[in-house]
Amino acid sequence: MLKKVAPLFALSIMIAACGGDASSDSSESTPESTSGVEVETLKLIIQPLVDYTPLYIGVEQGFFEEEGIDLQMDLSQGGAAAIPAVMSGEAHIGGSNVVSLMTARSKGLEIVAFAPGVKADKEYSAVIVSADSPIQSPADLAGKTLAVNTLRNIGEVTIRAALEGQVDVDDIQFTELGFGQMLPALEQGQIDAAWVVQPFVTQAFEAGARVISYNFEETAPELQVGLMFTSESFANDHPELLERFQRAYARSVTYATGNEAEVRQVLPSFAGIEDSVAEAMSLPIWPDEIDRESVASTGALMVKYGVIPELIDLDAFFGD
Repeated sequence: MLKKVAPLFALSIMIAACGGDASSDSSESTPESTSGVEVETLKLIIQPLVDYTPLYIGVEQGFFEEEGIDLQMDLSQGGAAAIPAVMSGEAHIGGSNVVSLMTARSKGLEIVAFAPGVKADKEYSAVIVSADSPIQSPADLAGKTLAVNTLRNIGEVTIRAALEGQVDVDDIQFTELGFGQMLPALEQGQIDAAWVVQPFVTQAFEAGARVISYNFEETAPELQVGLMFTSESFANDHPELLERFQRAYARSVTYATGNEAEVRQVLPSFAGIEDSVAEAMSLPIWPDEIDRESVASTGALMVKYGVIPELIDLDAFFGD
């Protein structure tokens, strides 16, 4: 199992499509790193989101190269692609949200979360309505249509938690819609409210949208939203390689946190965010270790709202 070292991830500037059988030996005939460690290839699948910007920066800074890692990154447009890619061996590691990973683990997939993704600041996530909407408070959402990007996932779970006691959430009609479609749907009156994350929160502000709830913040301050994960078999077979990844990632996150201007400069190329939005948007929190208490609390909410039947074995989930 994984040794407990300061985690966090980073990526190789080589944005290569994940191909071949990643479950085979990850080492290849590559030269030694600058530290004298034989270079090994890690195939990573993530979405091109602000959450993963430290990876891009970490590769540019050479942190992964110094650990003997050639990090080949597949930028998937959908988070749902990461779990099957890793579990099938198409990729070695991936990034996804806490609810998706615990749901998959509850269904028998041997997922191990070994490094933290982002934690949410206040403006990372919001339930919004159009400027002229009659909805003024959570109570007004009863009987209304609220779009989330995926049903029965982290958006819906945290909305239920944040709005409990303010409205009967069972009266809200949750509907599934891509983040990029939500603002136009609001403007055209196709939905009454939408749940968005950055950079769509900032885009919504620029369009005059109003916030009804900062659902992540109201569920728990600095909520652990994302995690880096692998399969149990890969974690057991390559513990030292994952430890090197954790060290490089930790350096990448520390660097990104201390160089906000540099993060904003790379967002347009890495995440396809407009320059003005990249400059104005609130950035997430990049921690250097998993907040296990936060993950456990989210798991309890998942049980409460019927997303999973019972809390998963968190020790196994964390690779203990």
